[in-house]
Amino acid sequence: SWIPKVIKKKTCSTFLEDTTSHLEDTTSHLEDTTSHLEDTTSHLEDTTSHLEDTTSHRKQPLCQCGYPKVRHNPVATEDNFGAAIVSRWNTAEHTTEEPTDAFGDVEFFGKGRLHGKFVRLSSDTDPAIVYTLITHFWGIPPPNLVVSVVGGEGDLKMKTWLKDILRRGLVKAAQSTGAWIMTSGLQVGIGKYVGQAVRDHATANTRSNAKVVAMGIAPWGIVYEKDRLVNPKGSFPVQYTVGGDRGAEHALDDNYSAFLLVDDGTNNRMGGEIQFQARLEEHILTQRTGIGGRGSIEIPVLCMLIQGGPKMLQVEKIFENRHLVTVYNADLDGTEEFDTMILKALFKACKKQSTNAQAYLDELKLAVAWSRVDIANSQLFNGEILWKSCDLEDPMTAALMNNKPEFVKLFIDNGLNVAEYLSYQRLEELYSSVAGNSLLNTFLQKKKKEWRSLQGKDSMLPPDSPRVDGSHRSYTLLEVLKVLKDLMGDFCEPVYGQLFKPSGDRNNDLLLKPQELPYQMRKSPTPWTDLFIWAVLQSWNEMATYFWEMGGESVSSGLVACRILREMARYQPEAEGAKVMKEMASNFAQLSLDVFSQCYRHNERRAFRLLVRSCPQWGRATCLQLATEADAWNFLAHDGVQALLNQIWWGEMDRNTSIWKLCLAFFCPPFIYSRLIKFSSSTEEKVAEKTASDLDSVDGDLLLQPSEVPCDSEADIRTSGCRRPFWMIRWKQFWGAPVISFVGNVIMYFAFLFLFAYVLIMDLPLESPSTMELVLYFWVLTLALEEVRQTFFVSMNIPMKKKVKLYYQDMWNKCDVLAILMFVAGVVCRMFISWFNLGRVLLCLDFMVFSFRLVHIFAVHKELGPKIIIVGKMIKDVFFFLFFLGVWLMAYGVATQGILYHTETRVSWIFRRVFYRPYLQIFGQIPLGELDAAHFNSKCTDNLTTSPDGELSPCTNAYANWLVILLLTIFLLVANILLVNLLIAMFSYTFNKVQEKSDIYWKFQRYNLIVEYHQRPAFAPPFIILSHIHIFIKRNIRKVPTVKGTLFRADLSEAVASRLMTWEAVQKENYLVSRNKIKRESNMERLKRTAQKVDSVLSYITDIREHDRRLKLLEKQVDYCTEALTWLAESLLQSDVIRNSRAPPTFAGPSSAKDSKP
Repeated sequence: SWIPKVIKKKTCSTFLEDTTSHLEDTTSHLEDTTSHLEDTTSHLEDTTSHLEDTTSHRKQPLCQCGYPKVRHNPVATEDNFGAAIVSRWNTAEHTTEEPTDAFGDVEFFGKGRLHGKFVRLSSDTDPAIVYTLITHFWGIPPPNLVVSVVGGEGDLKMKTWLKDILRRGLVKAAQSTGAWIMTSGLQVGIGKYVGQAVRDHATANTRSNAKVVAMGIAPWGIVYEKDRLVNPKGSFPVQYTVGGDRGAEHALDDNYSAFLLVDDGTNNRMGGEIQFQARLEEHILTQRTGIGGRGSIEIPVLCMLIQGGPKMLQVEKIFENRHLVTVYNADLDGTEEFDTMILKALFKACKKQSTNAQAYLDELKLAVAWSRVDIANSQLFNGEILWKSCDLEDPMTAALMNNKPEFVKLFIDNGLNVAEYLSYQRLEELYSSVAGNSLLNTFLQKKKKEWRSLQGKDSMLPPDSPRVDGSHRSYTLLEVLKVLKDLMGDFCEPVYGQLFKPSGDRNNDLLLKPQELPYQMRKSPTPWTDLFIWAVLQSWNEMATYFWEMGGESVSSGLVACRILREMARYQPEAEGAKVMKEMASNFAQLSLDVFSQCYRHNERRAFRLLVRSCPQWGRATCLQLATEADAWNFLAHDGVQALLNQIWWGEMDRNTSIWKLCLAFFCPPFIYSRLIKFSSSTEEKVAEKTASDLDSVDGDLLLQPSEVPCDSEADIRTSGCRRPFWMIRWKQFWGAPVISFVGNVIMYFAFLFLFAYVLIMDLPLESPSTMELVLYFWVLTLALEEVRQTFFVSMNIPMKKKVKLYYQDMWNKCDVLAILMFVAGVVCRMFISWFNLGRVLLCLDFMVFSFRLVHIFAVHKELGPKIIIVGKMIKDVFFFLFFLGVWLMAYGVATQGILYHTETRVSWIFRRVFYRPYLQIFGQIPLGELDAAHFNSKCTDNLTTSPDGELSPCTNAYANWLVILLLTIFLLVANILLVNLLIAMFSYTFNKVQEKSDIYWKFQRYNLIVEYHQRPAFAPPFIILSHIHIFIKRNIRKVPTVKGTLFRADLSEAVASRLMTWEAVQKENYLVSRNKIKRESNMERLKRTAQKVDSVLSYITDIREHDRRLKLLEKQVDYCTEALTWLAESLLQSDVIRNSRAPPTFAGPSSAKDSKP
C-alpha cells in the first residue's frame, strides 16, 4: 500500500524519566488491581499472577511522553548524555517519524455491517495529503461545509433540548447541506452525543442518500485498545470490540465514518490533535465546493461550541472577532431551522453595508451550494441589492452543474439574460462537467476516442485542458453532435452540424472539422434549446421541464426528448436509471400531447399545419415523424392527429362515402363525374375565402398564401398558376386519394392470389409455361418494381445505404422481399424438368407467404387491426412455450424409444418416435399397439438385416413396460394440463394487455398504413407499371418535381412559420396557466399553503415572544429606576441639602387622572 510510504507516525526518540507522575500512577494502579482482586476471588491464582506482572511492569520508569521505558527502542534509552542536559520532553525535538502501522477499515463487533476508515498519522502530516486520502481513496464526498463541534469533555451531562439540537438540528443540517461534522470521534464528551445523534438520524432515514459524514479526530495515545489497530500491512477490516472496563470511554465510536488518529508521540495525553485539526481546517478553507471541486466558492468552516468554558474559546480563537459569534437560542429559533441559522451565521460574518452585488457573490454561491433558495430569495433578492446579468453568470453555472433548478429559475427571474450568458464555450464547459459515472459521459468518452483514433495526429481541436480535480476530461460540441446523431436517428440531421464541415473523407462521416476555429466565442442562437438538450441528456427531469417551458417549438421539442430518453434507456445498464429515463420520456410525450390538445381545441387548421410543418431546428423533421420515431403512440392516437389522417386518407372526397361506391367507381371510372361520390371544394376556393390579413393575426386561421398552395397535379405546374379543367381536377381528386389506392390494391391483390392459386392447382404444365402462368410472372414483376421504387426512389436526399436500411426496418417489406425471392427461385427450378417438383413446392410455399401478406392490409380495420397485434405478440409467447414443450417432449421421447426399441437402427424412424409420435400423443393419438405390451404386434423381428425389404418392424421390448405406461401418463399430465394451460394463461395475459390499448394500437398502425399508401401510385399491380412509366417520364425527362409529399411535410415561409410558432407559444402558456391553476387547487398544494401560513404565524408569534421578553426586561429596568429615584427623593427630603416648600410630585396612573376630571 502507498499509505505507509506517505503517511508517518511519531515515536519517542529520547527517554526522559518522569518522576512526578510515577508515584501517582503506581498508587492508582494498585487501587485498581486491589478492587479487581476483591471482585474475582474465585480466580485467585490468575489474579495474583496478573498483579505480579502488572507490578513489575509499573516498576519500569515512565518517560515524559507517557510510555514506559520498555516501549522505547534502545537508541532512545541509551542516550544518557542527552537526557542529562534536557529536563523537559518536547514533541518536536524528541520524536522521530516512521511509516504508519495502523490504517485500513475498522469493523465494530456486534454492529452488523458498520465499517469505518481509520489511519494513524503524525501531527505534522501535510493536510493536503489527508484531504486527498479522505475524498479520493476513502470515497467520502467533498463537503460544502465543515462544522467543528467542541465542548465539555469527560463525564459531560447534556440536557434534553441540546440533544434535540444535535439530532434534529445539526445532523439534519449536515445531511441537507453536505457538511462534515468533526469531533473527537470517541465515546466520551461531546463526541459521544454527536455519535448518538448521527445514529438516531440514520435509524429514522432509511434512504441511502441520507448518510451523514461524521469524522473523528482524536489523539492516538488515548484511544482504547489501540494496539488492536496496529498492522503494518493494513487492516481490511480489523475487528474492534468495546469492553466495559475503565478506559473504554475513549473507545472509537461506531457511528463515525472516518477516524484520523493523530500521533504526536505521547501516551494518555490530550491536546496533540488540536494543531493538526486547525491546519486541516485551514486547508479545507482553500478548497472549493461542488462536484469534483468545480464549484466557485471556498468551503466554509464553522466552529460550534456547546457547554464550553473560556478555555475552549481561547483554544479555538473564536472570541478574537466578536462579529463572527452567533448565539443560538433554541426557545426562540427552534430546532427544525438549525441549518438556516448556520447559513445566516455565515451571512452575518460576511455582511456588508453595500448595495453592490459584487459584495454578496460569496453568500449567493454559498446558498447555491447548500440548495437554500429560500434564504437567497429572502436575504439577497429582496430588492435591496442591485443585481446585474453579468453578476449572476458564475452562480448560474454552479446551479446548472449541480442540478439546482430552483436557483436557475431565481436567477432568470431576477434579470439573467440567457442569450448573453450561453456561448458555445460555456456550453462545452457544461458538457465537460457531467458526472463521471453517468451514461452521457460514457457516450462522450466513446465518441472522443473514436474521433481521436480517426483524426490521428492532425488534430485541429485544442488538447484537453487540466481540470480542477486533476483529470483531463473535456468535451467539445463535436462529441455532442455525434452522440445526438446516434440517439436521434438518421431521420434527423445532427444538431450543431452548422459548426462543422466534412473533412473530405467520404468513407468516414466521423471526420468533421470546425468551420471556424473560434466558434466557441459565439453566442448560441437557441440557448433554451441547447440547455434543454443538455438537461435531457443528463436525465434531469425538473431542469429539462423548465427549459422546455421557456423554449419554443414545444410539441416537437417534447417528442425529441422522448426519442432521446427512450434510446438512452436501452443503453442504461442500471434498471433504476432506465426506469427513470422511461418515466421522463413518457412525461415529455404527455407534455407534447397536452400542448397539441390545447392547440387543437383552439384552432384545428393551425394544429394540422403544426403537425406537418418541417422543423429546421430538428433536421426538417415533422411532428408526425418525431412521434413515430419516439414511439409516442398516445400522441398519434390523439383525435387531432386522427382527424388530419382522415383528411389525408379521404382526400377531397366525402368521408361518409360507402365502400361499394368506391369499388363501383374503381371498375367504372365514369361514375367519378356523377353524384354517386361527393367531393369537397377545391383548395383554390378555400384560399379565396380567406384574406391575406388573417396571416397577421395570431387568433385567425393560419392558411398559406395563394402562391404557396401546392398544385394538385405536377403536370400542371406552369407560370400561369394551377388552373385546370374540371374533369382533370376531379380525376386527380379521386385517384389521388390514399383510400382509392388502398381499395385498388386490396381488390387486385385478391385477384393476384386467385390467379396464383389457379396456376398452382390447375394450370402448371410440365413443359412450357401457360398463358395464365405468364400473366402471373408479369404480375409478380410489377410487384418487384414497386418494391424497388419504395427502396430507392421514395427518399431522394439520403445515401443509398440508409435507404436500404430504412426499407428493411419494416417487417412487411422483409416479407415482400422473401416472397419475391422465393417466387424467382421457384420459377427457375420450374423451368428445368429435373427440378420441376422442387420448383412446384417452392411456389406452393411462396403462395403461403403471399397470403400472409394480407394480414398487413387488414390493419386498417378498427376491429381486426388490434387482433393482428395480439396474434403477433402471441407468436412470441408460443416460442417460449415451445422451448419448455421441446425439452419435455425430447426427454419423454428418448426415454420411451430407448426402453421399447433398443434394436432400432433406422434414423428416420428414430426421429419419428422421439419427436413426432409424442407430439401427436398430446392431441390424443396414442398408438397402444406400440406402447402397451397387451397390444404388441407378434409379426416383428429383432434382426432388421434379415428382414426382406424391411417388411417386418422391430419387435417391441416388453421389459419394464409398466414404466412406459407411467411415463406416458406423466407426459400427458404435464403437457396437456400444465404446459397447455400455461400457454392459455400467457395468451390471456397478452390479449387483455393489448385489448386495453387496442384503440391506440390500431390508430398507430393506421398512421403507418396511410403514410404507405399516400406514397404509392394510384394504380395497383399489374397496372402500376403505367404509373411507373408516368413517374419516370415526369421526373427524368420532363424534370417535374413532386409535390405529393406536402400533405405530410410543409415547408413554410419564414414569416408564416414565425407566426405559427408564436401561436403555439401562446397556446403553451395557456396550457401552463391552466395546469398551474389545477395544481394550486389540489389538496397537496393547499396543504403546502396552509403550512406556509402556519410557519408565518409561528414566526409572528416568535417575534411577539421576543418583544414580550424585551418589554419585561424594560419593565424590570423601569421598576429599578423608579425605586432608585424614590429612594433618592426620600433621602433628599430627609436631608437639609435641598429645601423646597413644594412637595415632590407623585405618579398618577390613568385611572386616577380620569377620576380627577370634573
